[in-house]
Amino acid sequence: MKKLLRYALCLLALAGLSALTGPAARAEAAELSEWTVMMYMCGSDLESQNALASYNLREIASMWFPSKVAVNQETGIELVDWQAKGVNVLVETGGARQWHSMEMNEKGLSLGVDIATDRLQRYAFEVAYDEEQYGFKPKLELVDEQPLASMSAPETLSDFIQWAQRSYPAKKYMLLLWDHGGGSRTGLFVDELFDNDVMYLYQLEQALAGGGVYFELVAIDACLMCSLETAQILAPYANFMVASEEVAAGYGSAFSEWMYELYRDPGCNGQLLGCEFCDAAQRKYAEKGDTLSETQLTYSLIDLEYIDEVGRGFDRLFEYVGRLYESMPTRFNVLFNYLSDAERYGTEDIDMIDIGSFLYNEDTISLLDADCRNALASALDNAVSYNIKGSGRSKSKGLSFCFAPEMTPEELDIYEKNCKNAPYLALLDAVNADWSAPDWVYESTRRLTQIEEIPDYRLGMELSRDDHGLPRLKITNQSSRMLNCKYNLYFEDEDTGQICELGNTVALVEVDREAMEFWYAMDTNGHWPTMEGEPCCAYLIDLLEDQSLYNVPVQIGTNVLNLRMMAVSNYDEDSDELIYEYEAIGLWQGYNKETRMPSRSVISFNQMQGQEFRLLYPVNKENDAQRDYYITSAPLTLYRSIEVEYAPLPVGTYYCSFTVEDIFKCEYETELVELYWDGSEFTAAE
Repeated sequence: MKKLLRYALCLLALAGLSALTGPAARAEAAELSEWTVMMYMCGSDLESQNALASYNLREIASMWFPSKVAVNQETGIELVDWQAKGVNVLVETGGARQWHSMEMNEKGLSLGVDIATDRLQRYAFEVAYDEEQYGFKPKLELVDEQPLASMSAPETLSDFIQWAQRSYPAKKYMLLLWDHGGGSRTGLFVDELFDNDVMYLYQLEQALAGGGVYFELVAIDACLMCSLETAQILAPYANFMVASEEVAAGYGSAFSEWMYELYRDPGCNGQLLGCEFCDAAQRKYAEKGDTLSETQLTYSLIDLEYIDEVGRGFDRLFEYVGRLYESMPTRFNVLFNYLSDAERYGTEDIDMIDIGSFLYNEDTISLLDADCRNALASALDNAVSYNIKGSGRSKSKGLSFCFAPEMTPEELDIYEKNCKNAPYLALLDAVNADWSAPDWVYESTRRLTQIEEIPDYRLGMELSRDDHGLPRLKITNQSSRMLNCKYNLYFEDEDTGQICELGNTVALVEVDREAMEFWYAMDTNGHWPTMEGEPCCAYLIDLLEDQSLYNVPVQIGTNVLNLRMMAVSNYDEDSDELIYEYEAIGLWQGYNKETRMPSRSVISFNQMQGQEFRLLYPVNKENDAQRDYYITSAPLTLYRSIEVEYAPLPVGTYYCSFTVEDIFKCEYETELVELYWDGSEFTAAE
């Protein structure tokens, strides 16, 4: 099927060439360029607020190619023109309320063009000789304009692809999609000028089908897009895909490096260019000294020829999981526990799970059918041609999928259009009482029993107190669907009497082996992460085997940001306690609640050193809509590194609750229990 579609797309491309008229057009068609790169840049708030699109365009404009010389036996040494016609680099701009293209960077470089906000514009990077620098440089030139339209509309992207192929025909085509990405729940692009319009993944498929071009490489410079769902959308239209499983750093891929390699060697294929795309990004953030971006960085090159095989293996896996769900709930619960513990990307309510980290978990292997697991693992190894990852993402195998069974019916209505895997959608149908999968799902797989009809999936909790009056939580049905338990800590502000959040972390497990009961409790040593002596509000967002990732809300000026913090735990045999070592690694703007897209504004401490910041403590409100109200710490100062200590809490009144997360990602929080900390121990409030 893929070969037939590729043949059809080639016929469309030839038809586009034949549509050119006149001697010049025929000459252009006869002398195809090696590559045409189509950069589709929806500026969004990334450009209007942070100038990040202009930053990447300046990276390209800052390239410099040395003059080539050749020795001619008759005329002597001659200057040889750089092979500029070997590569066409085209850019379509839109989607932002403001562009910063006329501004100069720290090196005094401006793009020299005033990118418009009231219409779509198409630019080309023209490579010409620069006499002052004795070399060749690309310069951005306006070549076409179109009426303003949403960059998230499929027809807008289709039209750009058609125009680029028609105007700059080439042997190989590359499509680069630049903006926000929200993973497989949604898609990518946020057009500020059209009410934050988003292009869902299924609409990207519509755009590519309408474009009529078969791509050698599709690169996605956006967050969370290296997924099975994305790859299945792209597979009929491209040879290779390169994208990030994780939140992509705001400064984007290393445009000047991978594009230099393309100019230098236009005969390269998508695999070589995709590998350079990955390696260049890793070098870029290592050289920047950006700890957060470097440790969380992932990029993968996917050979789309093998994605059909991965899809079949994935379907087979979830057919097996569906059988466990109905016939062996205890085994299913354990398997879903391991699935939830696999390496995941995105936080809050966006969960993309690395497929390989689940398959290669030694505990998972014993629970899966060997043939089923090996078939998917083999297909995945073939499909992931290359991948790079930072130290904080060491388990990345290169390709994720959307594991979010708690999605609302409205979200599931979108996701089922983005997803092509019927057995997985059938499972989501079974565990979501308020949603039904579309009919096409059951044309190839069977309908599963609804979860409320299976008693073993009922969740039972019992909040009580220990002998000292401290809170603890009992799970009354251990074969239930529980995944993990956190305890939440709050403090009472002495000045206002308000109850404020201090964040959460993993609850301690107490096992009564005689009664076969499991209890969960808070850590009673009264220690908490502090910055410059001030306890910080730290939310656990990712838990790995030996390290954890936290978000700490802070305020810088009028902006609320997340300070990201890593914690490593080590067991101290002498004290019989866990010793925690914390490291603050950078700043992140978080998620946009309206678009459901993660911010790409990852900021290193180097950029912000010397600035004043305050720790934020959300006031505990019953109404979630009022949760964005904080009290603040005294002003602190950002340095190149911030010292975090695990230190005793101040004396005062505190509150504790527990949050249980089940295997389907649903959360249940208990009531608050009042406590008093006297500097050495917690006691129950009288």
